[in-house]
Amino acid sequence: METEIIKKRLKETFGEDVQKIVAAKLHMSQSAISKMLSGVQLPTAEVLENVSKSYGVSVDWLLGLSDDRFLSRRLNMPTYGDAVKIILDLDALCAIDILMDSDENIGLKLEDPLLKRLLSKGNKLKRVDHDYYRSWRDKRLSEFNGKEVIDGFIWNEAGDLGFYLREAENEEDLAEVYQMAVKEEQKYERLAKPDPGPFDK
Repeated sequence: METEIIKKRLKETFGEDVQKIVAAKLHMSQSAISKMLSGVQLPTAEVLENVSKSYGVSVDWLLGLSDDRFLSRRLNMPTYGDAVKIILDLDALCAIDILMDSDENIGLKLEDPLLKRLLSKGNKLKRVDHDYYRSWRDKRLSEFNGKEVIDGFIWNEAGDLGFYLREAENEEDLAEVYQMAVKEEQKYERLAKPDPGPFDK
């Protein structure tokens, strides 16, 4: 790797951010940032990836392999097919309600209370501080990766869940409420199974 190019491009990337701010954004020590900027220490692949995500610059550009500084906005964008499938699946789970008037104008109404909380927080952060929003999205929101959307019936029928959601103060609390909802869903699934008769195996 060309140390001088990396040093120069890291300085360009960090711009007006002082080392303390850069360290906080990248979850690194200030001394590690200082070593990278002086060329004493080269950034690891993980650090380059974090810089890329936090500042929206290309790793290839940081390494001097490309003159295209910024990441393409189109990377990892969902397709129309993906978006329609997700919306229709959420509607089937009663997490959202698709509203259509006689002129075929469509609106979406959020029904799932956990989805409302997460979207509300993400939207507020995005409007106030885009860097903090990205950090929240990549770290805190990732606690909900792999957690399937709960059927709206559960949120409506298990009365205590709404109370616990309102009382939740952070993502850890919300994740606990999610686990409670999963248990309620499992309970309803057991109750919904037909009772085997005396002659069934």
